[in-house]
Amino acid sequence: MRVSIAAIFAAGLVLTQGAPVDPNATIYLTSDAEKAITGQSPNPKVVFSMLAANNMVNDCGYYTFINQSSGGSPLISDCQQITRNIANGGSWEVEDFGGQHQLIQYGTCAFGVTGDKSINGFYIGNPDIIDLINSSIGLFAWERLVGAKGVMGCQSLTGLVGGVTVTWGLYHT
Repeated sequence: MRVSIAAIFAAGLVLTQGAPVDPNATIYLTSDAEKAITGQSPNPKVVFSMLAANNMVNDCGYYTFINQSSGGSPLISDCQQITRNIANGGSWEVEDFGGQHQLIQYGTCAFGVTGDKSINGFYIGNPDIIDLINSSIGLFAWERLVGAKGVMGCQSLTGLVGGVTVTWGLYHT
């Protein structure tokens, strides 16, 4: 079963319109069908869990989302410009020697990653970054601002798919 990002947003809106969502909630989008079907999660603050799929090839999966939106967050319009700037595809090879790596920025908005240091590096695709930014905006937009972070599993430089735990962040420059 394939579900579009638009369907995920629509389901999220339907699920959350009736009641306020805990601003500290962690949102899980997963390609793990068993977890998505049964609603299982390692974190009790799950708002929803669904299959996330699109027509683009991603190097990462099983994204988590944590709300970081505040008065100091980047402008949504700047984050949306990042998605337009990288819309033609591509991948990043991140050498993981520890520390945070800012991959891209526009105006007030930056996207960065930190590897788990268990392996020498990993790949992250532009489609992954686009999905994370658009989902963050859909979930956590606040007064024309958005901030988010989470973790995901990415393909290692040695080819181990989902083998590297990567912390990602959408933050102010």
